Amino acid sequence: MYRLIRDNVRFISAIIFSFIAFFILAGHGHGVDKTLFEQLFTATFMTFLLLFINWALQDTKEDC
Repeated sequence: MYRLIRDNVRFISAIIFSFIAFFILAGHGHGVDKTLFEQLFTATFMTFLLLFINWALQDTKEDC
């Protein structure tokens, strides 16, 4: 487990930083105050969307 984390430090830190960025962005909407749950849900959804796009792009890169 430790080796898995050590080998993927950049990937894990990118996930954490993107989650924090999406969490901050979700809280500052167009004059609409979101609840904490809505911010967490939005940040989680956007992070998973980013991971999915990254996975899809890596998948196509290996095919070439």
